[in-house]
Amino acid sequence: MAKKVVYGMLLALFTGVIVFSSTRTGLDHSNAGGLIIGWINSVFFGGRLSAYEQDAIVGVGAKFLGHFCLFMGAGFFAYLFLKQFPLDKKKRYLIVFAYGLALSCLGETIQVFSEGRFATPADVLIDFSGYCFTLLLRFQARPM
Repeated sequence: MAKKVVYGMLLALFTGVIVFSSTRTGLDHSNAGGLIIGWINSVFFGGRLSAYEQDAIVGVGAKFLGHFCLFMGAGFFAYLFLKQFPLDKKKRYLIVFAYGLALSCLGETIQVFSEGRFATPADVLIDFSGYCFTLLLRFQARPM
């Protein structure tokens, strides 16, 4: 029972962060990225990165952390949460994958209504692949 509650709360937390970050404007994301890259540039590169290099790092960081890693956490806790219920494996995986696809599409759809943001099919793919990543590792870890 305690595991179910903890996993459910962590899944809700990751889902909430995903939905919340989708509602933030493009300017909000730029400002946050600017603060982070400014710190990285001064601490690790002595302020020598060009604006182009800084933008590239922010872009990769946003895709990796904001899309892939957030959804990877959501997928991990969705699986652990559903594992606490008496479902057969086929139903469990169907629910997990359906939730991940719905969450990926929802996150990008919300961005259509956020100023300075736009949705792309590539971002849905990155989101969903992050979501499925831990599940794929689980399959890899099993002996054949």
